[in-house]
Amino acid sequence: MCQMADIVFMALHGENGENGKLQAAFDLLGVKYTGSDYLSSAIAMNKGMAKQLFAILHREALP
Repeated sequence: MCQMADIVFMALHGENGENGKLQAAFDLLGVKYTGSDYLSSAIAMNKGMAKQLFAILHREALP
């Protein structure tokens, strides 16, 4: 069904809508969607990984 749409409007909340899995599936299928790409979503949902990335980039992260 999503492959028939011009673009998918991402309006999901929770683990399955925010962890990047759905975005990765859309990328594999060539479906355009709104919001962050899969890697950005996955990093944002993993607090430890996000803090490591901020440290590497010499940026301050909130606790």
